[in-house]
Amino acid sequence: MPTLRHDERWKRSVGARVVVDDRGGGVLRYYGNCKKTDDPSDHGKTMCGVELDDQTGLNDGCYGVWRYFTCDPGYGVFSPVTKVHFEAEYYSPHATAKRRADELQKQRRPPTAPGSADATRMKRLEAENRRLKARAKALVVGKKARPGSIKRQAAAADDETNHHEQRSSSAKGNRAYAERVIRDAAGSSVAGHRQSDAKERG
Repeated sequence: MPTLRHDERWKRSVGARVVVDDRGGGVLRYYGNCKKTDDPSDHGKTMCGVELDDQTGLNDGCYGVWRYFTCDPGYGVFSPVTKVHFEAEYYSPHATAKRRADELQKQRRPPTAPGSADATRMKRLEAENRRLKARAKALVVGKKARPGSIKRQAAAADDETNHHEQRSSSAKGNRAYAERVIRDAAGSSVAGHRQSDAKERG
């Protein structure tokens, strides 16, 4: 919240050159309370309305349903006081050195510092990976157990097939043996009859 003295300085500086963070330079066209709607409950907030040098803005001087200044479309922007700087102060040696030091500090800072959002996200991903690995391991164990049962079923089927084949082979052997005995018996009977006939003729 700007102090009264700070607030008066900004009001007196309308028309001065300023620099907006991430937007570039421009001219301060408005300073004061900005409301987006005409709702009585919308108390608004203190903003700086700036007409930018380049078309890097968001509007043409309108904030919500209200117009606070006029400029070409895309050249206007409303920003909090903390993101707007007087141009002379922004490019002073002290401010320039401070910005460079801040940039170097950001570059040296690790991307996943302890307690940061990135570190929390990494921990969540690691926990998810551990859960997925455990699930995959359980599935692999289940798959390893299944071939054994399949092999046992196949072995049982083979045994039953072999048993049927053995029974079939045994039945075929018995039938062949019976046929051979019958043929031998028939042959013996014929030979006996022939010998009897020969004796009677003699």
